[in-house]
Amino acid sequence: MFSTSRLSAISKTWILYTGLILMIACGPREDYLGTYKAMVQDPPRAAESVIELRADGNGIWRVGDEEASFSWYVKGKELRVNTKDGGVVAGTIRNDTIHISLDGTAAITFKKIH
Repeated sequence: MFSTSRLSAISKTWILYTGLILMIACGPREDYLGTYKAMVQDPPRAAESVIELRADGNGIWRVGDEEASFSWYVKGKELRVNTKDGGVVAGTIRNDTIHISLDGTAAITFKKIH
């Protein structure tokens, strides 16, 4: 059997590694929380588009008066948005900018506003 001091050392090591894993897994997500506004290059009458990424892994995508809720996560520098209908929208996220390609043709760039 293990001695008490050996179990104590194993416990401390386990706590240290668990803490490091949690810091690595949870840390970057917090960097991306906030509200992002689309940088529209279309005519001035285009509806405002805003994405809000929340700490609980959920978000809202508002276009004009309509909104859609979704869940999200970041893997590397890829933002994955999972819609309630089962669709997945992938984009890239770097610093304060999200870039999303829709249907392989239209691209939208969102800039963090807060």
